[in-house]
Parts: sequence; C-alpha cells; structure tokens
Amino acid sequence: MFDASYFDGLSSKPISVIISLVESGLSLSDGEREILWERSLISIETLSSQRQLLLTYGEWPQQRLSIKEEGIDEVRRHLQSGLITQSYQKVSKIKPVPLVLLSMLLIIGISYLYIYQISPAVAEKAVVLIPKKFDEVIGSRNITSSVMFSDIDSTKTDLLNAFYHECGFQSEFNIRLHYCPDRIVNAFAVPGGSIFIYEGLIKKMDSWEELAALISHELAHVNQRHSMKQIARSVSSYIIISVLTGDVAGVSSVILENAQALHQMANSRIMESEADEYGLIYLRAQNINPQGILDLFNTLLDESRGMEDDLSQMSFLLSHPLTSERITTISKQIEQHTTPAEYKESPKLEALWNQIRGSDSEICDDITPQDIIEELKEELKEELKEVFREQD
Repeated sequence: MFDASYFDGLSSKPISVIISLVESGLSLSDGEREILWERSLISIETLSSQRQLLLTYGEWPQQRLSIKEEGIDEVRRHLQSGLITQSYQKVSKIKPVPLVLLSMLLIIGISYLYIYQISPAVAEKAVVLIPKKFDEVIGSRNITSSVMFSDIDSTKTDLLNAFYHECGFQSEFNIRLHYCPDRIVNAFAVPGGSIFIYEGLIKKMDSWEELAALISHELAHVNQRHSMKQIARSVSSYIIISVLTGDVAGVSSVILENAQALHQMANSRIMESEADEYGLIYLRAQNINPQGILDLFNTLLDESRGMEDDLSQMSFLLSHPLTSERITTISKQIEQHTTPAEYKESPKLEALWNQIRGSDSEICDDITPQDIIEELKEELKEELKEVFREQD
C-alpha cells in the first residue's frame, strides 16, 4: 500500500488516499470510501519527474492520482504487467479456428510481400550496384557446369556466331553463342554473354527468322541481366542485412558463393515475358520479320501440347507463362506497331541458316529422359573402364 494524492475531477483540492494493488487495477481508499480504478482506463500522464508519477483515469470529468517516490516503480510494473496479461486474455478469448485462419492469412500476406515485392525490389537495386564485368565472372563459373554433359560443335558454333553478327543485334556484353549437338529441345543464356543452343531445338525450326527470334530472346536475358537478378533474389535476405549493417562489400562475395547454383534457377514469368518483349524490339530494330518469334512459339507449343491443356488450369504455378499465352501476347504487340512494307531479306543469313541446320537427313528424333540416362550410363562405364586400365 502507498500514500498518494487523489483529485476527483470535481474539485482542485487533493484528497489523501491509500493505494492498494489489485488484480483489476488500483484500489483507492480515503478511510470512508473505496474507489476502484480499472486497469484498462488508467493512463500514465507523465514520467518527467523521478519523484512523482501522475496517473489519469476515465473520461470527463477526468480523475487524477499523484503517487509519491516510494510507490512509483511498483505501481508502474503492476500496470505494465497487467497490460500484457490483458493482451494475452484478449487473444486467448478468440476462437481457435478464426485465430488459425488469421495467422495463416498473416503468414501468406508477409510471404507474398517478401517474394513479389521486397525480394524483386532488393534484387533490382543490388544488380544496379554490381558492375557488369561481374556478370562475366559469374558466367565463366557456370559455363563448365552448363556443358558438363554436352560437347560443343566448334564448326557450327562459328556459324552461329557469324549468324548473330549478321543479324546486327546490339549488346554491351561480349556475346558468344555455342552449338550443343544434343537432341535436347532447349536454349539458355548465362551472365556475361554466353548463349547455348541445342541441336534438338534448331532441328525443329523451319526458317532463319525463327533462329533470329530465339537469339533475340536469349540476348534479352543477357542484356537485362536476368540471371544476376535471380541470384540476387536468392540471397536477398542477406543483401538486406548487409545493407542495414553497412557491409555492402559482402554482397559481391555472397553472390559469388551462390553463383554455382545458377543453373538450377529458372527465370521468373515476369523475366520471360520481358525477354519476349525485348526480343521483339531487337527484331524490329533490325527489320527482321517478327513472324519468326510466333513460328518459334508455335514450334514449342507443338512440343508441349501433350501437357499444355493440363497445365492451363494452374498456370499461376508455372515459372514460365504458358506458350499459348505468350503467342497471344506477342501477336497483340505485333499488331500494335506499324509494319514496314518489306522485312529484311538476307541471302547471307539464309545461307548461314542452311549450314547450321543441315539437311533433313541429319534431323534426330526427340530425346527422352530414358535416352539421357542410358547415354550417361554408357559414358560412366567408359570412364570407369579407363580408370581401371590406368590402375592396371
């Protein structure tokens, strides 16, 4: 119990009271009557003096209580602990099902903000601060793993690079194309300017405009530094901490440490759509018929038609936009621009294309996962035999 001065809000004359700490708040007694202050209506008016604590209670007319030095700390602790208890009681009164649903919505909301807002924004800012020469360092570390199970056809690689330069596309990076003589229907780019195109995809094409469209798409990935942004997104949490703590130099080292996982990352749907858009811009700039990009997508659509219909109902789960959606989007973008009277006709590009693609007799069948496994088994057997020969 503590002595205090009480003002009832009706008179300026203080009343001497004795304070008791009770579970619901404070009990004030002047010897004749007992007044209960409920904890939820008590406010700490001032802490400016270490020798006095002024509390207010209720609305108009507002009551006040001036507590002397000896009771200040204990009263404050009592009121603060009560606020925590009240908060817990309020939460505990919520029914379990709504509480779980509310928690799930909160987690989903925070996750959505981080994945789709905070992480991309951090990645964009981080990549701007990283010199473009850094892309070449990252790219060189991934080229070896990218072609680990593929040979490079040097003759057709030279033809591909001649084709690229004849197209006239522009880049700040040192672009180098590589021809992989594998039946996989694929192509990809790594930071710094290396683009890998598999024979299986080239054999599916019917014109040099399709190859030009493919190169323009992969070039857009390089120019827009999409792979670097993906790496930055994968370590965005560390980047945020580094920036907050002033360890900006540590960002580069962390990106280098995570660069080896680049081949496991897929470009996001937004990045793929952006590459489609910029690829179309590159084609227009060189007066190349954009029909090539539509033909390329139709080729890819034929390849994935078996599963396209099944995936269409859950396209939001895919890292890439559905091929059919990409065709629709690009078609609209082509229609929005005035087309020239005649697109580029290049006998040199046509000749290079014919040499790159080769004759129809060279066209290989589609590769299956089982084919890849069998090929890897054979390669492993040969390597093991060679090891045993060396030991003998």
